[in-house]
Amino acid sequence: MPSHPGVSERVVFLGVTLECDRRVLTPRLETESLVLWTVQRSKGFPRPDAVIDVGTGSGAVILSVASRFPDSEWFAVDISTDALEVARKNAETNRIPVEFVQGDLLAPFFDANGLAKIAGKYVLILANLPYVGPGEDVGEDVVAEDPAIALYGGGERGFDLIVRLLGESLRLAESCKGMRLALEFWHTQLPLVKAWAEWYGLAVESWSDTSGIPRFAMLDYGNR
Repeated sequence: MPSHPGVSERVVFLGVTLECDRRVLTPRLETESLVLWTVQRSKGFPRPDAVIDVGTGSGAVILSVASRFPDSEWFAVDISTDALEVARKNAETNRIPVEFVQGDLLAPFFDANGLAKIAGKYVLILANLPYVGPGEDVGEDVVAEDPAIALYGGGERGFDLIVRLLGESLRLAESCKGMRLALEFWHTQLPLVKAWAEWYGLAVESWSDTSGIPRFAMLDYGNR
């Protein structure tokens, strides 16, 4: 049964008007840096054939990215059907034709035989997954207003979903023309991101939010 939506709040995120309620995380100003920096760094790379927003929530990231990559296919994934309901409504309001898919991370992009459904494409993935560890203090107002799964869904370390996404994206990249992955994470997790990138042999570049806190990274899987 869907959770009660609660009070709706109107948010403007990089020019996109969103209606958010307690079924989704309210988009933060810091996440705008994920989108803007990703777009800026994409100027030196091939245009993506497909842009995928993993853990879309309200749809803020994919809806704001879409106008910046008008010739790409746009996909958004979330495990929460409640979140997808909110995101679809926001896409309709803004008249942006995103394909929304219910599923766990990148699972919807593999068929029953484990083969990539978007093989041969240049893919850009953006992900702002749950990354807060159970012991981290995010403030009582955040805990009261945002769904727990959007905050603490990353396991005991807050990093579990990111690790899984790195592995799944590597599998997907094997069938793609090229791939890059842009991540937002908790301010203490940059060393973990760099360590996993090194383990997988991926080039990684990081950047900070407007407060100078390291919160983002771009992983380059190379061209095939």
